[in-house]
Amino acid sequence: MNVILEFINAGIDSSLASSLKSPLVKAFMDDLFLMSPSLIQTQKLLNRAVKALSWGRMALKASKSKTLVINDGEVLEHCALSVCVSQNMQPIPSITQNPVRFLGRSISVTLNDKESKESLIEALAKSLKLINNSKHRGVHKLWIMQHLLIPRLRWPLLIYEIPVSLVHKLEQKISTYIRKWLRLHNSTSNICLYFSLSPCPLPIKSLSSVAKSAKVSGHLLLRESNDPYVASADVKLKSGKWNVAEAVSDAEKHLEDSRLPPTT
Repeated sequence: MNVILEFINAGIDSSLASSLKSPLVKAFMDDLFLMSPSLIQTQKLLNRAVKALSWGRMALKASKSKTLVINDGEVLEHCALSVCVSQNMQPIPSITQNPVRFLGRSISVTLNDKESKESLIEALAKSLKLINNSKHRGVHKLWIMQHLLIPRLRWPLLIYEIPVSLVHKLEQKISTYIRKWLRLHNSTSNICLYFSLSPCPLPIKSLSSVAKSAKVSGHLLLRESNDPYVASADVKLKSGKWNVAEAVSDAEKHLEDSRLPPTT
């Protein structure tokens, strides 16, 4: 794959590459992401990718690929790019026809996370009902929720712009099932369920703490990345009114203050 990427990058104008903060060619495993300011340049990169893949007896399938053309902030519906397969030009379908998933993130024509938020809410409700309707005991249901369901929610909470207010609403749904499984009174607050310093702490984590932890981890991974493109991009992770960068900065200042020697 490195040879293929080097060949594709060799076709990029040096002046264009130096003026951008993000590389035009990205790859993860066998997924390729090609981008340029013009359709002509993108088609050129695509042709070089097809040629390089043919060296390894591989082929780019047009049906499994998607194009996203943005002009003045609007997504164009026509299929502007094509690939040559068996001496026949096959157009690559536009993202307007069907969303595409890249690194687990769903990218649709709306270019926002509204549909992803709705899918997350539906998936959580369905999973909680599935666990609740199982024939396991209440404690076992809680274990399944904490060690199987919650870790699966960590990735979508990181990659999508989900506000903390929505996370709190989802946490309330989870808390309702926890009270039911542990046979607790409905008036039992979330502090009793999740606070580690309560008189009888439970070994469970709140969804809000998991979401904030995921955002902070993502922020530090981007900021401390060894890739100069990633480190200099200054990507800002959004989570509603809660500012991830400010929260990390405050935590680091608090950690530095705690390391200072006491004054006499």
